[in-house]
Formats: sequence, C-alpha cells, structure tokens
Amino acid sequence: MSELDGHRRDQLLNFIKDRIQTFITATDEELFHQPKFAAFFRINQGQVMR
Repeated sequence: MSELDGHRRDQLLNFIKDRIQTFITATDEELFHQPKFAAFFRINQGQVMR
C-alpha cells in the first residue's frame, strides 16, 4: 500500500471490496481509509492478534 498514491490505494480497495478475499500487508494502518469491510491483524513477536 505504501508504494501507491492515495488515489490508487482507494481504487484498489474499492475494486476488491465485496469481490474476493485479499490479503494486503502494510506497516501503517493509516493507509486504509475503509476499514468497514476489512479485518486487521497484528503480528508481534510471532503472535497473531486480531
């Protein structure tokens, strides 16, 4: 997500919304402006937390 500008990030998220299961990795959750249809998981020292 960090490699895309804001417009392209929004286009990508709108494209995948309600279509297909998609895993996107990022280090900054601020890049996701539409969390309503997403689930966020954190991995900290090998532990996965929702």
